[in-house]
Amino acid sequence: MFDFEWKFNGKKIRPDQLEKEFMKSAAKNVQKQLKRNIESQRCPTHGRSAKFIAKYRNSLEGMNVETCCEEFKNAMLKKFAK
Repeated sequence: MFDFEWKFNGKKIRPDQLEKEFMKSAAKNVQKQLKRNIESQRCPTHGRSAKFIAKYRNSLEGMNVETCCEEFKNAMLKKFAK
């Protein structure tokens, strides 16, 4: 007989938690990429950068973009909501 354990991102988990942990990790990576891409954009009118807001750290829900004006926000949503 042998002892079997699952580790995900260096953390011990039960086999029934694997899907949940994978989804949390994927959501976190998507948020990082979106944040980097969105916050590198600048408003052509005001020169200010956009700000990425994530209400939940490990979820694809509750994400928003703050900008200096509606025109820039609409352009950002059009660009990144593909």
